[in-house]
Amino acid sequence: MDNWIPLNLKWEYGKPENYNTPFTDHGLEYGAGDETVPERSNIDFTGLDNVIIESSHNDIVTDAQKEVIEELTGIEPTEEVRMNIFKKFLLVRIFSPADFMVIVPDGKRVGKDFAGGEAVNEIPGAFYSGFDGDIEFAVIPEPMDGEYKIELEGTGDGEYTLSASFIDDEQDIDRDFTGNIQIGQNQRFNLVYDSEKEEPISDLEPEAVVVSIDSTIADIETIYEKGWITKTSDKKLLIRQLKHLERKLKHFDRKTERIEKLIRKIENNPKINPKKKEKILKRLNQKLEKVSEQRQRTINKRLGSLERILNRIKIKDGISEQGYDIIMSDINYLRNNL
Repeated sequence: MDNWIPLNLKWEYGKPENYNTPFTDHGLEYGAGDETVPERSNIDFTGLDNVIIESSHNDIVTDAQKEVIEELTGIEPTEEVRMNIFKKFLLVRIFSPADFMVIVPDGKRVGKDFAGGEAVNEIPGAFYSGFDGDIEFAVIPEPMDGEYKIELEGTGDGEYTLSASFIDDEQDIDRDFTGNIQIGQNQRFNLVYDSEKEEPISDLEPEAVVVSIDSTIADIETIYEKGWITKTSDKKLLIRQLKHLERKLKHFDRKTERIEKLIRKIENNPKINPKKKEKILKRLNQKLEKVSEQRQRTINKRLGSLERILNRIKIKDGISEQGYDIIMSDINYLRNNL
């Protein structure tokens, strides 16, 4: 046996303490190593020539690429491909029913382009699995410091889990968020990466959902573009109701502003008799309350009308279930927050 080592030479540098003792560490200490391989473990392979290359254990494959390709093909390449060895990674995963898009601090994107319905990868060295399979994830090497935005779009109705992980040689940190989403619905998250911190990634912070008349009109336009509202006339009718409500609210808001301005003027006027001031302020506050009540009645009336129109469109199969759900969700939010 060519590789046989005499017993008395097996431990020429000393035998590890407790090497043969069970339930111990056998005298072995694990560390980063010195990036070397014993010479006798890496030479004299049967039928192959020895090639000596000045390199470390981690870099040997890259440094030996020309020799390896020449051995395999008989031709030594004139150029080498050298890319940095990545040591830090940001991993983003989604567990159905949703797709995602990650926007890194410099504006580059990786994930699904919701508008075009295509996979996008603008980040050098990054990988995106695509959105057609059962697993959807993206890997971003050597992440840059700053705020990352993650956008979701529902592909079905139900519970999802969004997961972001930071991985390097020393640790892996997971941040998960579980929520509910509807088909076609969009949700947004912020994630901050700071390489100076002990735990470099923040929690996944959902952006506050703010629905306005303008955003509801934008939702209707998007739903129409997706083909979820079939008739242009129905789309225009829904938008017309919202624009009419918007004009009414601006009228009430101007009225409110004028009364509040007058109240402040009366309050700050020292020349008015206190009792008289009290009576004037009481009347103005009653007037302000009346305008507020009229405003709320107008909101309820106009949104009720919008809901009835939406239901008629649904009965005629003029809108898909997912489109209907999105607009109804907007209407309910507006009722409570306008």
